[in-house]
Amino acid sequence: MTQKRKVSELKTNTLSLAIYGNHEDVSDLTESIRKHGLLSPLVIKPDGTILSGHRRFAAIRELGWDEVEC
Repeated sequence: MTQKRKVSELKTNTLSLAIYGNHEDVSDLTESIRKHGLLSPLVIKPDGTILSGHRRFAAIRELGWDEVEC
C-alpha cells in the first residue's frame, strides 16, 4: 500500500548518508523524474525515516515537490 507523504516530514537515514554521502550528483535522476514521474515510491518507516530511495528523495527535493508517494 502506498500513501502520499509531505516531503518535509521525511527524514534521511544516517546509514544511507554514510554510504552515499550528502552531495551525490542526482541530476540524471532528477531529469528522469521530471520527464517520466516517480516510477517507484520511497520506502519509509512509520516515523518517516527513508529506508529505500535516498537518491530519489534528493531528486524530489531538487524538483521542489511538496508530497511524494511512499
